[in-house]
Amino acid sequence: MKTTYENSNQDGEQKVEWWEQADFRSRVTTIYTEGKPPESFPIEDDFIICDFCNATISDFPVPVTFGQYALCKECYKRNFIQGEKE
Repeated sequence: MKTTYENSNQDGEQKVEWWEQADFRSRVTTIYTEGKPPESFPIEDDFIICDFCNATISDFPVPVTFGQYALCKECYKRNFIQGEKE
């Protein structure tokens, strides 16, 4: 995984990790409902969506901000001044 520091349009310089498809393996989501114990569900390895707009992501590497938010190419371009991975 490569790490770069990019200029955000809103928050100044931010750390961006560039994840390959293998970095998305073995993910789990947990749903919390009041009055019930938490429920965890596996996420398919090839199901990757943009955390900003919910678009399906199929191009790699994927820019990931704040250690957990995957961005599609369009959201990356909208949110970072440079807009393209070098």
